[in-house]
Amino acid sequence: MTGDGFEAILGGMEAAATGPRDEVARVRTGPGFWSVLGAMHAEPTIAREDEDPSDGPPGTDGTVPPPVPPSIDPADIARDLAIRPGLAPAQLKSLRRAFAGANHPDVIPTVFREQATIRMQVANRLIDEALQAAPQRRHPAA
Repeated sequence: MTGDGFEAILGGMEAAATGPRDEVARVRTGPGFWSVLGAMHAEPTIAREDEDPSDGPPGTDGTVPPPVPPSIDPADIARDLAIRPGLAPAQLKSLRRAFAGANHPDVIPTVFREQATIRMQVANRLIDEALQAAPQRRHPAA
């Protein structure tokens, strides 16, 4: 059955059922079920090099623009972190967690894992430097 569509496979399974028709378990599906399955198995269309990119914005003509690797420029990372003078250590640690949630190598496409690792290393260094420069608040002794 290699190469058959999903619907053909299901049809073959139904035809192979040997019991009486009322004993065969049936699942009712609507047209939405089949459209979701079709979308899951659809191949994205990648723009060819010989196509004119001025035909419209990326993605509007049915093509999928190639993914963009994350920036490893320290200035871009610092801008993304939004570190500013006067942030408390708790705020800096919160920035680190938020940045990691969006940029950690485990949540980035596999092809960009190396850049994501470098990006996290730079971000951690920037946060660590800001933590060292942050005023340490001491609680008065009781």
